[in-house]
Amino acid sequence: NGRPQWSCRIAYNDLSAPALCGDTLYMSAGKKVYAVDAGTGSIIWHDPVKNLASPPAADSGTGRVYAGSSDNYVFVLSSTGRSHWLRELDGQVTRAPLAGADGYLYIFTDKGSLYKIKDNWKE
Repeated sequence: NGRPQWSCRIAYNDLSAPALCGDTLYMSAGKKVYAVDAGTGSIIWHDPVKNLASPPAADSGTGRVYAGSSDNYVFVLSSTGRSHWLRELDGQVTRAPLAGADGYLYIFTDKGSLYKIKDNWKE
């Protein structure tokens, strides 16, 4: 019938497009990554990220969230918002990383480099 099921307010004007992973939406705004319950619209967590520059991407296989920074890093958060690792690259990461179905991350920097990185972090 076209009626919204829920509404969630995140008070920033730089809200990114959401990435859906399972029943959680991930987005960025105000230098934070947000996790929002897709069923209820409730904010599950938000994590400030230094120099956040890209929208997040999520991997449905691992539940991890990936994003880039203006100081040349790609970083990885768990589905609970805990930081796992980060890697310095040759330029800013302002575009959302791609979590490939093959288990690799594909990351494009503003210097024109494309990286293929295996996320083999063990909990």
